[in-house]
Amino acid sequence: RGAEAGDETLRWQVMALRLAVIKAHAREPIDVKAMRLQREGTQVQLTMPKGWAATHPQTLFLLQEEVQHWSRSGWATLELRA
Repeated sequence: RGAEAGDETLRWQVMALRLAVIKAHAREPIDVKAMRLQREGTQVQLTMPKGWAATHPQTLFLLQEEVQHWSRSGWATLELRA
């Protein structure tokens, strides 16, 4: 059981790191209030302020790719709310 709990923790850390890399890819100052990440079980919601998607199309594209990646993983679901 200990290894399984460690594996789950590692998966959440990987998801957080991947999302951070995508956000940093925009090469803009990081606004910590620009995105909100919530998790319930294996469902994760990433919420951005209204209008954010229109001004960040490249980052939105990368996040949409990330949603597909996690969907294919079968382990967690990532939902974007922009």
